[in-house]
Amino acid sequence: MIERSKVFGSSEVYVKQACEFLDHREHGLCFDTVVMQLYESDLAISDDYYNLIGEIANKMDVEMQYYSFMESLIAKN
Repeated sequence: MIERSKVFGSSEVYVKQACEFLDHREHGLCFDTVVMQLYESDLAISDDYYNLIGEIANKMDVEMQYYSFMESLIAKN
């Protein structure tokens, strides 16, 4: 997820921060950092990436409704 966020223009600073959270097993902080950076930077994402967000949220036992705002970033073809 982190590496794929770079494709959409995610900042290296946030990518590094997310990786550090992951290294320290702070999965929730890692996930939130990636998602919020994409959203706050208004970076377009793909349908597949949106689905990945949902899959990860589900694995973390977080309801997707908390991240449904990301749907607004899906690139229109």
